[in-house]
Amino acid sequence: MKGKGTSMKKGIAAVIIAVLCIVTFHIGKSVGASSSEPGSVGDPLITESYLEKRLSEAVGGSSSSNSTEANYQEVTIKSGKTLTLEKGSEVVLYSGNADISNGRFVNLSAGTVFKSGNSAVKYNTLLAVSSNSSLKATSDITVFVRGSYSK
Repeated sequence: MKGKGTSMKKGIAAVIIAVLCIVTFHIGKSVGASSSEPGSVGDPLITESYLEKRLSEAVGGSSSSNSTEANYQEVTIKSGKTLTLEKGSEVVLYSGNADISNGRFVNLSAGTVFKSGNSAVKYNTLLAVSSNSSLKATSDITVFVRGSYSK
C-alpha cells in the first residue's frame, strides 16, 4: 500500500504542476509575453528610419525633415495686428494671447472648431479650414506657422 499511495501522490503532484504550467503560459500570453508582430500593440517600438520609410510610402514621396514645407516658421506679431492664413495652413500660438478674428480653424490638438471670437489656445495646433482665416494679437505674440500666411 505504501508504494501505491506514494505513486498516487506523485501523480496528483504531476497533474497540479501541469495545470500550473498551462495557466502560467496563458497568463503570460495574455499580458504580452509571447512574441508579437513588430510594430503591433504588443511590440510598439519602431526606429526613425522605419517611420520615415512608412510615411514616405503613405504620402508617395519624401518625408525628409529638411523639406521647407514640413518646417514651421517662427513669426512675431505686435499687439493689435493680424496674422492671416490661407486654407490648409497651420499655426501654433507659442506666447502671448490672440483671438480668432475671421474664418474658421480646427484645433487639431483638442478636436474642436474655433470661429470668430474664440481665443486661441497656447501650444495647440490650429488648422485654417477657410481662406483668409486670421488671428488678432491681443498682446505681442509669437506663433509657429506652416503654410501660406501674411501679416
